[in-house]
Amino acid sequence: MDLDPIRYEDLTFDELEIRLKPIAVKHGSQVDDGTAWEIGYFYARKSSEQKIIGIRTDFRRAGECEGAIVDPIIECSCDKIVRIRAELMETISLFF
Repeated sequence: MDLDPIRYEDLTFDELEIRLKPIAVKHGSQVDDGTAWEIGYFYARKSSEQKIIGIRTDFRRAGECEGAIVDPIIECSCDKIVRIRAELMETISLFF
């Protein structure tokens, strides 16, 4: 897993997209509009090898369905949604 710092200003747009490893932080009762846009953008452009991980630490119920973690569109766009930091670190090591 490559976690070396990257000088993003030195990368072209295409290089930036190749290096992105999106982890969407979804804290609060609903997903922030900007986070939702970023998930959708990356989902539309990602390859089958690239993954989107969400982390939602808010304990409140999300949506109208029992067991929903976040909005259904966001939930289906993420390859994995975790609830705690330890699960996030484990998922990162599996995916990246």
